[in-house]
Amino acid sequence: MINLDYINGYLNAMCCLNAGLNHYCDYSMKLLNNKGNFTDTLSHHFQSIADGHGKFFDAQLWHIKPKQITVDEFIQQINKCFFKQSYSPTLHRENGMREVSSFIDILSPLELNKCYLYEIETMPPKWYATQWCDLLLIYQNNYYLLYFCLDD
Repeated sequence: MINLDYINGYLNAMCCLNAGLNHYCDYSMKLLNNKGNFTDTLSHHFQSIADGHGKFFDAQLWHIKPKQITVDEFIQQINKCFFKQSYSPTLHRENGMREVSSFIDILSPLELNKCYLYEIETMPPKWYATQWCDLLLIYQNNYYLLYFCLDD
């Protein structure tokens, strides 16, 4: 079983490393409510996101486009979100890769090589962030969404 509290604690620590005066980071992982299939599960998630006034938007307005990715591409996306932003901490490459590797180790109960992995591209109907990355992991009929938000 995967410990989402532990994973989110690690992601929170990475947010703290990336925090600064002129930008905001929000990294999280959540188990999505399985609605019976891939499309309905993603639609349900995105239409549950409200703007600052409590307004919800139909899933079609998000223009959800899942793109299947490999484990290597998944790891590259995490590396980018952790360390490749202009305001990310300047760490020796080896230290940065150790942080990514540690995070991948935390995800090991999901057996990434047995997961279906997707990058979820969207065109949000509301202000979402300056940069974001949504990664979906499907393992044993469970849908886990990794969300990386980087906002100036």
